[in-house]
Amino acid sequence: MHLSTRQGRSKWATGLALAGVLLLVAGVSAVALTTGEPVKIKPLPSGFDATGKVSTGGRVLTVGGPLACTTGGSIRIYVTVTQRKSGALARGTWRGTCSGSGQEWLLKKARARGRARFRPGQTEACPAGVGLNGRLATDATQWCGSVLLLRG
Repeated sequence: MHLSTRQGRSKWATGLALAGVLLLVAGVSAVALTTGEPVKIKPLPSGFDATGKVSTGGRVLTVGGPLACTTGGSIRIYVTVTQRKSGALARGTWRGTCSGSGQEWLLKKARARGRARFRPGQTEACPAGVGLNGRLATDATQWCGSVLLLRG
């Protein structure tokens, strides 16, 4: 295959150089977009819905709760749920866009780790939330509380 050259460089090298310049411009633009207001997270007083669901033979959970975060930002919530009486532990992640007022996060399909299975009854859930302005983390908080699991 013969490629024509321009001043000793192939078309591939010229294309790669142009792509690099475009990526640099896109990166600078992304940084410019993230220099706005910090995204703050506020779990609302109850912190959790009173009940959650356990399904798939104790292997899958659904838990949620209220929170507020700065309009226009996004939030990522990493949740760990434990149950002392069964020895079960589950983890999952929820992502959403901040509305500025009270809103609901709902983690579906948090999966149990290891062999232990959840049973209907009391559990403890501990979400850790990260507020994001673009890709820039601007706030982080964690809260824990009791959730009653029901068969779902």
